[in-house]
Amino acid sequence: MLTPLIQTLRDVAGVKALRDATRGGVNAVAHEFAAASGCGIELHENKLPVNDTVRGVCELLGLDALNFANEGKLLIAVAREAAESVLAHLRSHPLGRDAAIIGEVVPRAGVRSVGLYGVKRTLDLPHAEPLPRIC
Repeated sequence: MLTPLIQTLRDVAGVKALRDATRGGVNAVAHEFAAASGCGIELHENKLPVNDTVRGVCELLGLDALNFANEGKLLIAVAREAAESVLAHLRSHPLGRDAAIIGEVVPRAGVRSVGLYGVKRTLDLPHAEPLPRIC
């Protein structure tokens, strides 16, 4: 399903890694990227393109949308200087119209979420089985 979108990046310099978030969600993929790179990842909550209905249900039930399986979504690690070019290529395809820069690689290991006022919280991987996908 994502192959046509990924193909738009075939000739774009600066793409370092990409992975779909179908299993484990954004948080799990961010942890994989952090472990593989030896760096940290900071995700900016206000930049995450989360549907308002999903956000509302998560707030109501005390769940974190970062831990949900996200079928049809990609996390892409790119060189900082390539970010805007990659974003433009993604948005040029119908599957990438909501693409956004949601975080950055940082020297400090681990994965953190940065809130609206700059408050950072460490994101651990869930200790329980992931919630099932509802398709």
